[in-house]
Amino acid sequence: MAAPSSKDARALRALGQNLRNWRIIHKITAELMAERVGISRTTLLAIEKGSPAARIDNVMAIMRILSLADDVVAATDPLNSEWGRMMMQKPLPQRVRS
Repeated sequence: MAAPSSKDARALRALGQNLRNWRIIHKITAELMAERVGISRTTLLAIEKGSPAARIDNVMAIMRILSLADDVVAATDPLNSEWGRMMMQKPLPQRVRS
């Protein structure tokens, strides 16, 4: 796996910090969150620090427990943005097989 760009690394750290903040707002300890997700506390802390090695299913489980998963999934839906809807109306390029 290639190292993330500095911009991506900052975004991962911000995401991890946001998840940590939401966990604290929900008054869920790191130990309890890790237990609910089925990961070690060390893995949870790595995710909260923005580790690029985090498995997406673990991040999704954390977001589900924090009631964030549906909003994140909706935010990535192209049909939820004007630009995405516009681009979806354009025909996709045809793949040429050799």
